[in-house]
Amino acid sequence: MARIEKIMFPTDFSDASSAAIPWVARIGAITPSEVFIVHVLREQPEEVPDPNYHYQVPEYARLVRADAEKRLRELSSRFPSDLKTHELLLNGDAAEEILKAVKDYEINLIVMATRGETGWRSLLFGSVAEKVIKSADCPVLSIRKPDSI
Repeated sequence: MARIEKIMFPTDFSDASSAAIPWVARIGAITPSEVFIVHVLREQPEEVPDPNYHYQVPEYARLVRADAEKRLRELSSRFPSDLKTHELLLNGDAAEEILKAVKDYEINLIVMATRGETGWRSLLFGSVAEKVIKSADCPVLSIRKPDSI
């Protein structure tokens, strides 16, 4: 039987994403596991036709990164203290970076929330969860957000 030693919890810091936390904690309590909490920042545009671009964008990127680091620490504190957590802040396309991290950190299980979007929203925006589910080299537990969120 496959062992679950490393669990990845990708998050976009939404309420829907937080719905997966109890599942990650339960699985981590059953099996001696480490949890990798992952957030992916979008790449900043390379050029903007604004003369203040070179001053505004780096400062904005620094603030976004600092906020994401703070939120990752806060999420990490929501897990039981006996569950070892790692906070990963990545840059780029969310699905691609998650899949790359799965290989790099030899993840055994991904537990992630999905909003369950269908129709035009799914076609227009795509789904990180859908891409990860289709391409991951390990099992993916998809938690659909409760209707009350």
